[in-house]
Parts: sequence; structure tokens; C-alpha cells
Amino acid sequence: MLATALTMCSHLGMVWTEEGARLENQMKSRVKTWLTAVRPFAYSASVVPVVLGTGIAYLEGVFDLVLFILALLASVLLHTGTNLVNDSFDFIKGVDTQTSYGSSGMITGGKLTPRQVHRTGILCFFLATVIGFYLVIEIGITIMILGIAGILGGYFYTAKPVQYKYHALGDFLVFFLMGPLMVWGAYYVQTMAYRLYPLVFSLPVGFLVAAILVANNIRDIQHDSKVGIKTVSTLLGFEHSKWEYLLLVSGSFVVILILVLSRLASPFLLLAFLAFPTGYRIMRHVMRTREESAQDLATVDIQSAQLHLQVGGLMIIGLIVSSFLG
Repeated sequence: MLATALTMCSHLGMVWTEEGARLENQMKSRVKTWLTAVRPFAYSASVVPVVLGTGIAYLEGVFDLVLFILALLASVLLHTGTNLVNDSFDFIKGVDTQTSYGSSGMITGGKLTPRQVHRTGILCFFLATVIGFYLVIEIGITIMILGIAGILGGYFYTAKPVQYKYHALGDFLVFFLMGPLMVWGAYYVQTMAYRLYPLVFSLPVGFLVAAILVANNIRDIQHDSKVGIKTVSTLLGFEHSKWEYLLLVSGSFVVILILVLSRLASPFLLLAFLAFPTGYRIMRHVMRTREESAQDLATVDIQSAQLHLQVGGLMIIGLIVSSFLG
């Protein structure tokens, strides 16, 4: 009987181990699926502006860690919600297919349903709103206005009745919402001061976040035209859209140079030019690509996001160094 009991225990132990391993693998697969769906590689677009705006406030001797963390978390949640809602509506509208670029591929690949993705996006907007209420209590009504602009801008990117992504307004509004609005908003959270000069500092990161979208739209010109989507790229055409990309990326470095030469910023801000070789390489690749080889631009949006992170990160480092060295 003892031998039988030991055998049964051993068998149960093997079953529990196998079931545990199966559940662990399922959990890992689920986490991987959702990480792919939210596209964390693009989070520089929501993190860098908040850190930059906070860095400008820090130069003035103002910094509140709790407010910074809350502003950063709200920004990432709005970005995540926008990505998820965008994927769900693009799939429903027929924009995203198994052969198209631009989406996470989780809906088109059957790993998630549009309803799951949309509901999770709404949850992210709700959580950002909760944080926003706290910031309004602490700081005032201005933050509520900025928060409402961020939520509406994110949701109606692809949602009816606005759907401004489909009406050639995406480039400008993404530039504004994830450039000036976020940088100035983060600055205001710390200082509660109505100053305009942080908007100038926001231009490089605004240009580069718009460049991420333009890189995506250049690649998708033929596909977007077929499904009836109007973007600036479909209106300009392939060759002229490449010039738009060139102006946005090069313009970010020009603004940084002007900030330093006009003495609005410390020379340490020129650290951002360490990323110029990367920017030049990407611009050269875009300009040399022909329309018949548009698939060669498949990863330029990811490369542009990495450039955005490099330039923004180096600007932030420049601000920190200047704060210590005067």
C-alpha cells in the first residue's frame, strides 16, 4: 500500500508540474501578446516629452517626484490607450489586414479580438483620467483642459465621428499632442507657470514624433490609397513625402542649434547632435528608396522612434548637465 501511495503521489506531482508548466507558458504567451499589442518600442513618444518638460522645470529649481511620476504614468496610459483603440478601429474599418504594415498584428493574427483590444484601450484612458482628477485637485483646472485634449486627441484619432487620422490631420495633431502639449503640460505640472519658452524646447521632439508617423505613412501610401484613407503622404505622393520626412528630422537638429546660438539654451544641449549620424543614416535611406521598393521602409518607423529617444534623451542629459555646471 505504501508503494501504491508513493506511486500515486509521484503521478500527481508529475501532473501538477506539467499543469503548472502549461499555465506558466500560457501566461508568458499572454503577456507577450499584450506587450506586442501596446508596442512599447514607441513609448519614447510619450516618455521623452514629459521628462523634457520636467527637466526644463528642474532648471528653474522646481521638481516634485510624485507629480512627475503621475504625469509620466498618465502620458504612457494615454499613449497605450491610443495605440489599442487605433488598432481596433483600423481593423474594423478594414485598414489593417494580415498583409498590411502599421498595426501590432495581434488582431489580424487572431490572437486578440477587436473588442478585447478596444476595451483595454478604454481602460487605459479611464486610468489616465483617474490620475488626471488627482492632478486637477493638486494643480488646478488647466491640467483638466490639457487632459481632455489628450484623451479626445487619442480616442478620436481613428474613432467616429472625427477620425482625423483618415483626413490628413494626423501629422499636425500628433506633432502638437505629443510635442508642445506634453512638454508644456509636464512643465506646468511642476511649476504652475504660464511661460511660452518650453514650447520652443518641445519642437525637436514634436518634429521627431511626427516623423515616426510620416515614416509609417510613406510606407503605406499604396495600401492607404486603396482603402480610401487620406494622409498627408497620400496627398503629397511618395517623392514629396520623403521631403516632409527629411524636413522634420533635419528641422529637429536645426531648432536645437538655434536654441543654443540664441542663448535660450545651454551649449550642453548640443549633446543631442551625437544622434545626428543616426538621423543622417535614416534620412539617406528614406531619400534613396524608390516607390516600387516601399517595403524597404518597413522598419523606418521603429528606427525613427529610436532616433526620437536618442535626441530627446540627449537633450534631457544636456539640461541635467547644464543644471549642475551652470
